[in-house]
Amino acid sequence: MESQERILRDDSIKEAYLCPTNPEQGPLMHMPVIKNPEAFTNRVVGNFYGKDMVTTTE
Repeated sequence: MESQERILRDDSIKEAYLCPTNPEQGPLMHMPVIKNPEAFTNRVVGNFYGKDMVTTTE
C-alpha cells in the first residue's frame, strides 16, 4: 500500500502502474484498481489523484 500511495501522490507520474492488492490491504479497497485502465474504479482513482491512467501491473 505504501508504494501505491507514493506513486499516486507523486505529481510527476501521470501513468500509474500499481501492484495488485487484495481486499484486506487498506483504504484503496473501496475503489480497487484492476488491470483494465478504462474500468470505472480505475478512472475514479486516476481522476482523484490527477493521473492520465491507472492500472495494475498484473
